[in-house]
Amino acid sequence: SRLPLVSTITCEFTLWDDPATFSAGEQVIKSKQGGASMMLTSSRAIGVGYGEEFTTIFTRHLFELVNDDFISLGDAFLKAKIEKGTHSDHLKVNLLGDPATKLSRPKRLLNIDEVESPVPGQLRALDFVKVKGHINKADGTLDTSFNGRVAINIFDKRLSKKTLNNDGEPKLNPVLNYTEENGPIVKSSGQAVNGVFTVEFYVPKDINYETGNGRILAYADNKVFDVFNNQTQKIGGINPDGINDNEPPKVKVYMNNTNFADGGITDQNPTLLACVTDDKGINSTGSGIGHDITVILDGKIIDTVVLNDFYFSGDGNGCVNTSLADYQKGNVTYPFRNLAPGPHQLTFKVWDINNNSTT
Repeated sequence: SRLPLVSTITCEFTLWDDPATFSAGEQVIKSKQGGASMMLTSSRAIGVGYGEEFTTIFTRHLFELVNDDFISLGDAFLKAKIEKGTHSDHLKVNLLGDPATKLSRPKRLLNIDEVESPVPGQLRALDFVKVKGHINKADGTLDTSFNGRVAINIFDKRLSKKTLNNDGEPKLNPVLNYTEENGPIVKSSGQAVNGVFTVEFYVPKDINYETGNGRILAYADNKVFDVFNNQTQKIGGINPDGINDNEPPKVKVYMNNTNFADGGITDQNPTLLACVTDDKGINSTGSGIGHDITVILDGKIIDTVVLNDFYFSGDGNGCVNTSLADYQKGNVTYPFRNLAPGPHQLTFKVWDINNNSTT
């Protein structure tokens, strides 16, 4: 229900003005099963240097804030072309969609009051942590009417990387140095009641033990509006006391919903649903080699699908266990498409934060 802005400033991706061609970009924006709400795209061959420079300028304007809200895509597009200056490639780069559209942005009304951990100010692997906070109204007072789910994502230190120039092309030299933030090492959730929340979790064993600055991203919504905040957080090291945990996660696997029975019938586009529980929490970081949440269809190991980004903690999608805390339970949902008629077998694997696994 929430479609993205797709940027493809590359040669002839969207030949929207050629009636004889149903180009890739046109297929993306006309897709009935997803696609894009907006596209920044090109209709003819453009120079690599122009594409790199224009994308950089457009992205900077795209995230400009006016009254804590993004400017419209049309304004960002116009500002980028003016800033870039007169250029023959301008006519080949187009914005498809409603130019008055803005990227969605929650209000910064969520406050993190305390991050409670064994070492104040630092999160280590295997630490038990509580994040406490509240949601404000626009006037700065507590919003006692806010009741909804709070999601806490903790990101490890940024990694220094560089492009590889795999093809050995002189035009792609020198390599570019950049930093990258991987997926969250913690994805936990809880409930805000009358505007106040506490989210609990264990930090997984699979983190970068070097001490440095990561960040906490907190997000909450009550199905009326959403709020967020983020802040720097020192991360590194491991709790020397560890945890006493040799029990693997418990898993129940279904297709589409929890009424499915093993050997049941689905259509050709079913959704995998896995309800998972563990007393210390699930590892969905993707940081440790071989510790991903995965699914394999019909034994084709080469086509293993990594499902870390499809895991959500707490009750949801029919997976309910009221006796457990939110960090001790969660669900994985993943859509399969165009399965061949006939019997199929799924192999699902998941790890807990101490790297015990269940298949």
